[in-house]
Amino acid sequence: MQQLPAGLVRNRLLSQVIAALAADDPQAAFALAQANPAGGSHNWGLYAVFQAWSGRDPAEAAAKAAQLTSARQRSQAYQSIASTWAARDPAAAMAWADRLRGLLQSVK
Repeated sequence: MQQLPAGLVRNRLLSQVIAALAADDPQAAFALAQANPAGGSHNWGLYAVFQAWSGRDPAEAAAKAAQLTSARQRSQAYQSIASTWAARDPAAAMAWADRLRGLLQSVK
């Protein structure tokens, strides 16, 4: 994959590899995504990473998402985590969302 020229084909392939890896090892998929940013398809790959990660350990996924420097990527990661976490444990997901809301209000 690294041998492919930069562009749409490489980006799509990278996103598919990241999504497949995320199912088994979200941390490794995250590292791969961070090492190979690919524009919009990179964001899609990160969504898959955080969806898989939050299915295993939503608190850990949320902590890693909070470290993302891009507000857009962080927001997309939070959306992925929230939807997966809410399906699994609505009360815990709501408590996390309330904490995020409190953090955002304290920053304003």
